[in-house]
Amino acid sequence: MTDRLCYNRRDFFTFILILSGAVSTVIIFSVCRYFGLRILFAPVLIMGMFLLLNYRVIGKNSYEPLKYLLLGSIIFLAFHFLYTISKSYLAIPQWDYIAFYLYSLAGQSGGNFYDPELFREIFGSHKLGPLTTPVFVEEVVDVGFPYPPFAMLLFFPLGWFDLQTGYFIWQSILIIFLIAGIYLFLNIFSPGKENGNEKIIFTLVIIHLIFLFPGITSSFRFAQTSPVILLFLLLLLKRLNHWDAGIYLAIMIMIKPLAVLFGVWFLMNRRWNVIAAAFVSGVVILVMTAMIFGFNVFTEYFSSPPTDRIPEFVYSEPINKSLSAVLLRLYPTHLTFMDQSGITMLIISISILLLGFTALVSRRIAERSARLSFLVFIPFGLLVYPASLAHYSLLLIPVILAIFREKYRDFDKPLFLILLIAIYLAAFYNMFYLNVLLLSYFSYLALRFKTQNHSVANQPAIPGIQI
Repeated sequence: MTDRLCYNRRDFFTFILILSGAVSTVIIFSVCRYFGLRILFAPVLIMGMFLLLNYRVIGKNSYEPLKYLLLGSIIFLAFHFLYTISKSYLAIPQWDYIAFYLYSLAGQSGGNFYDPELFREIFGSHKLGPLTTPVFVEEVVDVGFPYPPFAMLLFFPLGWFDLQTGYFIWQSILIIFLIAGIYLFLNIFSPGKENGNEKIIFTLVIIHLIFLFPGITSSFRFAQTSPVILLFLLLLLKRLNHWDAGIYLAIMIMIKPLAVLFGVWFLMNRRWNVIAAAFVSGVVILVMTAMIFGFNVFTEYFSSPPTDRIPEFVYSEPINKSLSAVLLRLYPTHLTFMDQSGITMLIISISILLLGFTALVSRRIAERSARLSFLVFIPFGLLVYPASLAHYSLLLIPVILAIFREKYRDFDKPLFLILLIAIYLAAFYNMFYLNVLLLSYFSYLALRFKTQNHSVANQPAIPGIQI
């Protein structure tokens, strides 16, 4: 009877702790929303989370309440996330699903999907005009398929369904990819040597950081392919030291040409087996493209490149957070002393300098962590790629978790806590500043690792101990 009473009491207090974690998170959200402090959602919650982590110094028994408080908070965040995602099913967004659907119809037509006339014909026959704006016609219909031919393989199946059914399937697939991505996050970044409670707490913290990331839902609002490329990026990270990383790299390049910049790391480190696997995979993808759509699409892509028809404002619109977009937006007001060709040369020059800087930082960090040395190229790629849209920030979650994984034992140090808050503030405010901040922190790590290596190398040898 006494044992049963103790169990009931323990279950009751466990429920109260979980409920307290959920309610406290709801209160923080409500207060921030009431005072219009939406930009502070993530930093406030992170601060609260780390204060809870610091609570464990009270004693050994503090692990249990902390674990359940975090679990309660995550339950609320998960419901909030699912609610936000579910709302994306209510209306089909012209950016970007209707564009993807139009691409698929053009690919299935058997015609030249680089010809804007074909797009205008399909756009009219499927009565997509009332669902879009004049800007959509200018950016999509009058351009044709804007990507290399092999990218059509990704969108091609959408035309098998009507618009509404295809959108439901597309969004559901994106959610499945994100769930698989969260599983890989935990598989890659969770600790393996800590004791049971500490490992559970660390896993809950990782889930916290994922759900709190400001760009986690934007890809679903735009029906973007970011969750897909994120999954293959995580698979590449998991297999970074194996040849099959090249397969995932080739698939990423097919989804977004941005991934070519990530491949620089393999060239720099002479990972010829990975490069060979990527090359072979790329050839297979090209052959499949030619078999389905014909060889003429490749000549059409180069003879009449769609990039020549893309309006200039696309590369400088506010949602574009690349280096080139930032400089182009500054041009009319702050860079009036330069002409357009001068701006282009400035962008190229800064990009080359950033490449050299990133390669140097990556080499320094590789002495401690191959994974971190690769991840340096993600903020670099997002800065240099001229079409880095705000929702591409989803690709930065592995970078942030890798930094946290590397430094999590310093979580109670003010510098690391301030860094995490600054990262999430920058993520909410502007991805451009976030990429600059991450590159700056990587350079700090490179200098710190170099200093530590120098200090260790100059220590006097101790008999019986190898340093």
